[in-house]
Amino acid sequence: MLASHRSLMVSIRLYLAVLALCLTGQATLAQSAPRKPDKFLKWSMAKHAALITYQAECDWAAQFGKIDEKDSRLPTKRTIWYQKPNVFKVVATQSESNFVQTSVSDGTDSADSSSGAFVSFQRASAPRSIATANSMFMEHPMFCGSLLYKFFGGAGKYSELVNAKKMKIEFGEDVTLDGNLCRTVAFWAQGLYGKTEIAIGANDGMVYRIRYGSEPLMELVNTDAGKLMLKNAIESPESQEALKKAGKSPDMKTLLKDLDKSRPKSYLTTETYHHIAIGQPIPPTVFSTKEPEKP
Repeated sequence: MLASHRSLMVSIRLYLAVLALCLTGQATLAQSAPRKPDKFLKWSMAKHAALITYQAECDWAAQFGKIDEKDSRLPTKRTIWYQKPNVFKVVATQSESNFVQTSVSDGTDSADSSSGAFVSFQRASAPRSIATANSMFMEHPMFCGSLLYKFFGGAGKYSELVNAKKMKIEFGEDVTLDGNLCRTVAFWAQGLYGKTEIAIGANDGMVYRIRYGSEPLMELVNTDAGKLMLKNAIESPESQEALKKAGKSPDMKTLLKDLDKSRPKSYLTTETYHHIAIGQPIPPTVFSTKEPEKP
């Protein structure tokens, strides 16, 4: 009887071991990253769309033309808090000037604010998703905007991220970022971003770096329409007031002349993400849309 019992236990253990191996094999197969660049990108987007909460720090830097790096980089720190699907806060801080821009949504209302006079406090209804946030701050890459937000919309936002007609999507060189092996995917992004390379974790599917050339923005700057937009922006009461406070001449001709001399031919931006935290609770107070007190 005892021998029979032992035999049964051995059989059960053997069965469980085989079953465990099968399940492990299935899990590995299900989690393996696709080998085609477009499917790999969609896989990463699906990973982001499944997240309940996300937090990260971002190092943001821009390279203007061929000017020396020391003079041409404008290092900025960004902090991102996100709760699915439309609760978020993005704080961009310019390290040298301490100029701070904030875009926040509590799921009902959204608000944009800055520490300077260029943009006054603006409130609006919350977007349906962070992937569709279209306030000035959230849409513009020089403020709080990023291609990262499209990833939280899932693979269904692929066509809003990639312009497949403009450039073939393909893999680049593998890199290691924040201790994670990443595959890079090169493509032409929609909007102001242009030629883009995104480094994505080969195992977790998270975005660790985004680089883009902003070619459409550079083209716009050199058109009559772009110059008119710049002229209108400089002539706005907020801009004039800010220029006076900074001790700079608000004269339009002088400003446009200076801008023409310094206008770059190329513009490369790099966003590097680290300290990524997934699934951790975020205090509701983080997403307050209350207008900041004026200093």
